[in-house]
Amino acid sequence: MKGYQYIDFEFYASAGQILYVDLNDDIEGNKNTLDVLLFHRAFNHSVHLPSQMDTGFSMSLNGTYILRILQMRTFARRGHTNAFVLTLTLN
Repeated sequence: MKGYQYIDFEFYASAGQILYVDLNDDIEGNKNTLDVLLFHRAFNHSVHLPSQMDTGFSMSLNGTYILRILQMRTFARRGHTNAFVLTLTLN
């Protein structure tokens, strides 16, 4: 991922399920340069999630969610390139 690019991951979840996110962006020595946002059509805004979630995030609605990975603005505007490994768990 380079600059202002972002990657969306789409998934279905039921209300009450718990989402766990583990984002490892320390692949090339560039730790903590990425943001994680969660969208649902019924939200009027996105929800910012931490890149490592020990407690999880409770899904409040049934439906399709989009998890977006993007670089923090300070790195994106420099044209920074970043690799990452993402693990999503839905219980």
